[in-house]
Amino acid sequence: MTNLKKYGRQAALVSFFLGLLCFVCAFFIFPIPNLAILWVAGEIQPVSLPVDNAIAANWLQAAGIRLFPGDTIVFSGIEIAPSFKMPGTDKQMLIYKPAFPINDIGKRINVMLKVA
Repeated sequence: MTNLKKYGRQAALVSFFLGLLCFVCAFFIFPIPNLAILWVAGEIQPVSLPVDNAIAANWLQAAGIRLFPGDTIVFSGIEIAPSFKMPGTDKQMLIYKPAFPINDIGKRINVMLKVA
């Protein structure tokens, strides 16, 4: 009992600072990357990739997919804009549907359109 009275305050402070150190290490020094799940229409399996923000177009860019007019991004069954901010960044799934290219060959100009 005398040891508790003598060293109790120091032991509580040491415990508090060790807990604070563990908290800082867990969230700031050793962060776990967030994963996004991206399913490209027509593919057999989705692709998981680490993301660092919540913008849908940036997730596609991280996967190496360029967006063109007419491309569709679907989240929870709803078509979303590329600038849509996802409600969370971990384990969210996006479906990407590319538009179909149409080549229009004119007399002097070769135009490539993409339509949904």
